[in-house]
Order: sequence, then structure tokens, then C-alpha cells
Amino acid sequence: MPRRIEDRNRHEVEIIEGDLIVDATGRTSRTPEWLVEMGYEAPQETVVNAYLGYATRWYQVPPGFEADWKVMTITSRPETGLLRGGGIFRVEGDRLLAILAGSNKDYPPTEEAGFLEFARSLPTQAFYEAIRDAEPISPIYGYRKTENRHRHYERLARFPERLVVTGDAYCGFNPIYGQGMTVAALDAQALDQLLREQGTADLSGFGAKAHQRFAGAVENAWLMATGEDLRYPCTEGERPGMMARFIQLYMDRLIRALPSDETAALAFMQAMNLTRAPAELFRPRIIWNVLKDTFSKAPDENLNAPRQGHFQPLTAPGD
Repeated sequence: MPRRIEDRNRHEVEIIEGDLIVDATGRTSRTPEWLVEMGYEAPQETVVNAYLGYATRWYQVPPGFEADWKVMTITSRPETGLLRGGGIFRVEGDRLLAILAGSNKDYPPTEEAGFLEFARSLPTQAFYEAIRDAEPISPIYGYRKTENRHRHYERLARFPERLVVTGDAYCGFNPIYGQGMTVAALDAQALDQLLREQGTADLSGFGAKAHQRFAGAVENAWLMATGEDLRYPCTEGERPGMMARFIQLYMDRLIRALPSDETAALAFMQAMNLTRAPAELFRPRIIWNVLKDTFSKAPDENLNAPRQGHFQPLTAPGD
């Protein structure tokens, strides 16, 4: 299968022949356009966009800085109208990595005064106080291309037999959840397994088979990322059904139990990082602890009561 490669610097065109072409060019993949040019249909797309944007900056820890945390997270609370959040990571070299985020186009600014003011607007002043006197050692980097986009190559009736689309080119996620690279690795494992099963002597139908495998590999991450993004009132995308809303309600209560339940916290981190299946979050012990935590709350702590936000300092294991 030939592919035309253009060198922008030397203005040269090269034709490369390959038995199998793998498109791993990311979100900007042009394969849908190329398919149409070759007489095929472009894939259907499912898009869920919470219009989340985030801004990141590095700081040097100021002299005399003291904190009882290694990581600070301030989560948004879309059910209460709070669309802002942030995180600070204390890393080697006495540095802080500060991230501010806002959904539904409530974007953090990328100029200094606005960045600090956004930090001050969070429901706890701990974030702002941590960076207020710290020395900036980088520009403020902003990013807003965060929609979840699934190109359904697995649904195409006709597809080039020796072409495979993988990674973000196949299914891209809101990067705030940190799942994209893991899903790309799962795709690679699925591709490796299919090559071992089918071999390279006859690649008939290989592309279609690969995309069927990828559809299964991305399913859990897609449900988690889009389920979270669909909580926000102005998110674009098909709204969740009754079962999805029930799971969202359960996840709300699970997250509230994490600071006091080490088992639930570990299972949550494993599921979010795709090292364990989401079913781990529904083990009887975890369900029981979530219910116990929910019904032990005072009335004014009820999940549906208006809240300003959630601040949780995290320490490294053993601290």
C-alpha cells in the first residue's frame, strides 16, 4: 500500500510502500479525508466536549515554604455550579507544578495577573497561598483542545485491508484524565495479538479486525471520561441514560469516601489509570463502605446540599 510523504523543508515528495500502514498521527489525523479521496466513506464520529481548558506553570519553592502535602487537588463540583479546579504537585528540585482548570469555557487565563486571580477564586485559599510568593520559572502554558472524539472505523462496511488507525487518531480523550497514552498502549497490545494470530502472509481484512479490537480496548476509558464530562451543564454530546446517571451518583458518593477509605481510594486510582477494570469499584466491601459513609454524614453534608468545592491534600505512601 503506497503512501505519499512530503518533506516540508526540502520540498520533496517520496512514495513509501508498506505491507501494513499504521496511522498514529493523533487528533489531527487526515485519514478520514484520505478515505473519501480513495472512494471510501469517512467514519462516523461521536464527540463529547465539556470545553475544558487548563493552564500550567512551574514555580520554585520559596524559602521557608512548609506544607503537609505532596499533592493538592481541588475538584470541580458541577452539580453545585463550581466549574473550576486545580492541582499542585511538589516535585524534585524544590519545584511546584501548578495546574488550573475550568470547564464549559470558564478557562484559566494565561497571563500572570489573571492566573493568580483564577487561583484565588478557588474554594480554598491553599492553592493561591502556595504559589503567591513562589518564583515562576516557566511561562504559563494553556491548552483547550480537550474534547473526547471517537472515530468509529469499526463501523465502516468497507475499509482498506492493510490500513490501521490507532491511538488518538482512532479515539482521543479529554487529556485531563491522563488516559490517552494508556489506551494507546492497550491498542498496541491488541494489534500485537492480532498480528500473532493472523500472521503477515495474508493481511486480508486486517484493518477491520484491528478496529474491532480497538473498540473493545477503549470502551472503559471512553465511558469514564465522557461520563465525567457530561456532568457539566453546557457539555456538548448525547446525554447519559438512566444507568449512566445511576453510576454517576454512585461515583459522587465513592469520591466523597476516598479520604477515609484506603481500599476505595486504591481501587479508584487503579480504575482511573486503567490498571484494573472499573468493576473493581463495585466490590461488595467498597459498596458497603460507600453506603456507610453516605448515611453517616450529617444532613448539611449531604451530597445534594450546596457546597463550595472539595479540597484534599494527599501525601506520599508512608508519610
